[in-house]
Amino acid sequence: MESLQDFLARARAHHQAGRLADAEDAYRSALAVDPTYPSANHGLGVLQIERGLFESGLGHLRRALEGAPETGDYWQSLAEGLLLAQRAPDALEVIERAIAHGLDTRAAHELRARIVEDRPPPAPAPTDEDADALLSLFNQRHYEEAERLARRWTERAPGDAFGWKMLGAILAQSQRGSEALGVLEKSLGLDPGDAETLNSIGAVLQDLGRLEEAALHYARAAKAAPGFVAALNNLAAVMRSLGRLEESLEYCDIVLTIDPRHLKALNSRGAALREMGRLEEAIEAYRRALDIRPDYADAHSNLGNVLHALGRYEEALDAHRRALMLQPGHPEMLANLGNAYQQLGRFEEAEAAYRQACSIRSEDESLQLQAEQCHQLEVMLGSSQPEMLAILGNTYQYLGQLEVAEAAYRRASSIKNDDPSIYDGLLFTLNYHPDKSAEEIFAAYRDYERRFGAPLRASWRGHGNDRDPDRRLRLGYVSADLRAHSLRSFLEPLLA
Repeated sequence: MESLQDFLARARAHHQAGRLADAEDAYRSALAVDPTYPSANHGLGVLQIERGLFESGLGHLRRALEGAPETGDYWQSLAEGLLLAQRAPDALEVIERAIAHGLDTRAAHELRARIVEDRPPPAPAPTDEDADALLSLFNQRHYEEAERLARRWTERAPGDAFGWKMLGAILAQSQRGSEALGVLEKSLGLDPGDAETLNSIGAVLQDLGRLEEAALHYARAAKAAPGFVAALNNLAAVMRSLGRLEESLEYCDIVLTIDPRHLKALNSRGAALREMGRLEEAIEAYRRALDIRPDYADAHSNLGNVLHALGRYEEALDAHRRALMLQPGHPEMLANLGNAYQQLGRFEEAEAAYRQACSIRSEDESLQLQAEQCHQLEVMLGSSQPEMLAILGNTYQYLGQLEVAEAAYRRASSIKNDDPSIYDGLLFTLNYHPDKSAEEIFAAYRDYERRFGAPLRASWRGHGNDRDPDRRLRLGYVSADLRAHSLRSFLEPLLA
């Protein structure tokens, strides 16, 4: 098997020989193993800049620099790429930062001089018509054109917060969160009380997993503009992600007091209630949303999940079908449909739904994913979705294909080795496998104990039971799943 260094050496050899397609394949093979590998990102970025694929190439050059900021060549390559992409101000900012951080080379100073020389003369200030055109492109999700217009705005009026705010919002919508954050913070520095900018920064921080910081920015946005329902609803969502469900519910209710027909708030309210175990109230919230907008696919899907949790599988199936009628081919909704089919014993249909969910490549048409993103997506779908693998294991187990089920569980467990529910499925499958010896099955149980039982021993509490050996024993069965367990069928005649 080739190592990262082997892939890189092969890519560079092809690149230097002008065999660009072969070089690209080798660079991508390295990135499939490690998407953060700086040398491969740098090589692929340079190659794509040479081909005129500026946005894609610049993305790789940025990732190379993020992975190895101490490498001077990466700063220079990014600045040169920006200059070739007609983004001289950005190129100048990059090379000046590099020089300030110690890249005091002749090549760096020559590049800076060339950038300064190539800069166009100042353009006239933006007009109201420019603002309308920018907003129109953004609202129509034409992000590439909108980005070009927003960048021209910041060049023409670098002290105007609006241009930076719009550029940050566009970058955020283009899944370029780290870049968006710096731009939005620049906008906020020019207009510290702008609620929309605060809300946008919160959204970027939330996408980056920095939830506490996101909550602070949403709260600042709501304070800066009382009644700003978008910020309040975002605050509800991030509170739910932080596990602060009561607070999440409170913010949902504030939004619904301002706007009783706010669909996202009703959906968020249902999600919070579901996590609190208040399932009937969650159903009511989702049904209220659907009364307002019957074609709200997310509400149908979430309603189906709550009905599933209540054991109302036929109703859940109907809800998931409605969701998929509105959003055909949605992978998560297909998986939910498969879950409902499975509970109803319709295993072939469950398997078909799961397989379709696994095979779909989630493409965001509004972003028009570049070739390298599609490639990474294919790698991901083919190898590393433990939840989907566990679902397939469940289905094959029910269908009696135990070898395939075992392989799916083991693969899922190797990817996500801290999830006992995946290993539960493996143990259940091994118990029914006709070719497994008692020793093999017991070894799997001992492995389960080593992984999940032993770490909890320190927190075991002593039993307070009576130790009298002559006492009368009282036996009981306690299980959250007893109502759907085969044991119930055996005991029911005795209790009748």
